[in-house]
Amino acid sequence: MPYYENQRTFAASLASFCQQSLSATEYEIIVADDGSTHAAQDVAPISQYAPSTQILRLEHHGQSAATNAAIRQARGELVLMTCADIIADRELLAAH
Repeated sequence: MPYYENQRTFAASLASFCQQSLSATEYEIIVADDGSTHAAQDVAPISQYAPSTQILRLEHHGQSAATNAAIRQARGELVLMTCADIIADRELLAAH
């Protein structure tokens, strides 16, 4: 999930992905903070979310670079790309 200055929607978006019907051990969430002045960790402290959530703090190089950094960090076989302003349905990951 690339993040850049989305403080208005980011916490709700991240929460929606952490509240999926799948067990939190079945997926990971990687937030790529693209050099925001309002750091993702400050907007939505990671300790409040699923244990499989991590935040990568990057220099600002744009959404594509942030997305690619998150993909490189991913350990799973499948990657679902999303944005920090998407509110996920509780069954989104189970459906994919």
